[in-house]
Amino acid sequence: MTNTLGVILYGRKTQALEEFIRHSFNPGLMLTIDGALDGMTDTEVVKLVVNEGEDGLPEYLEDGTEVFINTNATVAKIIEARQRHIKLGIKQSLVYCTTDWSDLATRTDVIIPSKILENLVVSLIPPNGKIGLVQPYAELADFEAKHWQALGFPTIRTIFNQESESLETFKTKVSNLAAKNVDIIILDCLAYSEEHLSMVKDIANCPCILPSKVLESVFATLY
Repeated sequence: MTNTLGVILYGRKTQALEEFIRHSFNPGLMLTIDGALDGMTDTEVVKLVVNEGEDGLPEYLEDGTEVFINTNATVAKIIEARQRHIKLGIKQSLVYCTTDWSDLATRTDVIIPSKILENLVVSLIPPNGKIGLVQPYAELADFEAKHWQALGFPTIRTIFNQESESLETFKTKVSNLAAKNVDIIILDCLAYSEEHLSMVKDIANCPCILPSKVLESVFATLY
């Protein structure tokens, strides 16, 4: 399976999520998709929920309840998933999330999208430019903005959750962001769609990065 790209989700894989990911990449790209929490029951997942003051990532229980999983526990589970991919002969696995996975940064067999995106932003933004950041979760906004702020550019943020807010709300929030004269807009979630990208292009007079399209382009040439 050396021609296969591994994809690791930080939570549990669902059929809908797998279909979304496969649709996001070139149809000719061979993918093996696994969730870091696959096979875990709700009871086991709840044991990994964050304590007060800890950073976490969202996961849904079977009844639809949203919980946040401790990032250190998530990293450990991602490493376990990577080990399963190694046994299948998969040379590299992509962590399917734009969060800064700094604990995995030294591994050459794990691909972290944020590193690809950061280099792209630095190449596009002017020296004194401002970053406009669209983020999906208010609870994670400060944590997930840190690696963008570390690039050294002023970062102006807005929150838009595509699961609970309308496209009209998205349009309003992006318009407000563009009015602050940002030099690039980053849709900082792999769940944002080409429809969101198209709306930004109609509103803002600056480049916009849709992570899923960037990854599609990169891996279409590499695999």
